[in-house]
Amino acid sequence: MTIQFSRIEACHAHRIRCVKMSLPGLCRVNHGTKRVVVGKEEVAITAGQWLLLPPHIPLEIENIPGPQGYSASVLGFPQSLLSDFRRAFAQHLPAPVPATCLAHWRVPPDPQRDAAWERLSCSLAASDAPVLQHHRLNEVLLMLGLAGLLSPLLNLADAGLSERIKQLILSDLAGEWSQARVAAHCCMSAPTLRRHLAAEGHTFRVILEDARMAQALHYVQSTQRPIEAIAQACGYASPSRFAVRFRTRFGLSPRSLRKAMQR
Repeated sequence: MTIQFSRIEACHAHRIRCVKMSLPGLCRVNHGTKRVVVGKEEVAITAGQWLLLPPHIPLEIENIPGPQGYSASVLGFPQSLLSDFRRAFAQHLPAPVPATCLAHWRVPPDPQRDAAWERLSCSLAASDAPVLQHHRLNEVLLMLGLAGLLSPLLNLADAGLSERIKQLILSDLAGEWSQARVAAHCCMSAPTLRRHLAAEGHTFRVILEDARMAQALHYVQSTQRPIEAIAQACGYASPSRFAVRFRTRFGLSPRSLRKAMQR
């Protein structure tokens, strides 16, 4: 149950389409503006504000530098941790309300929440024991929950088969995953797997592609890994095929996005 933390910095404005978070998450904008579009709705997140990031929802994201460039911190965590949090603290939280518009994903600045975020960031950077990292994460979530700001994440359904498969794929993203191999891991036949996923509104192919593309985007934006190494780490034997899939998905090539990151 690993918590994923990254910092994204850019000096040029860029737009990324069809971004699907593979994990529930939080983003804090440090400098510049993040513009997010879902369907016909849009919201602008400015410096000091946070953004809740439910998984699986296609987002169009535009990162716009200010005088100090663009900088944001992004936190992703397994849905199982969110489910554990909900069970542990439900009696202390107001009942979740339907998050019917994108504006509900925006979290205003607050010094206490920022201090809790910084403690979590330092714990992750120091590679503290997972139990301490989870404690710091619960502190952040509890502050949001007590303020009635966590509904877009608390309203997520409990993890089902699709979530288990996603976590399996993420544990070995470069592996040669097939529907038959995953079905064997889940102790069922491929047709049964396909039927259960359909009941949850998912397909194996989409789960696999979403997991690979989400991790590839993370690597391109927040690391200095060579593009060829990113392709291999995300399960693509051909860097050129990976670049085509990346451009088709996000609307720009890995090298174009990496160029926007560089100063």
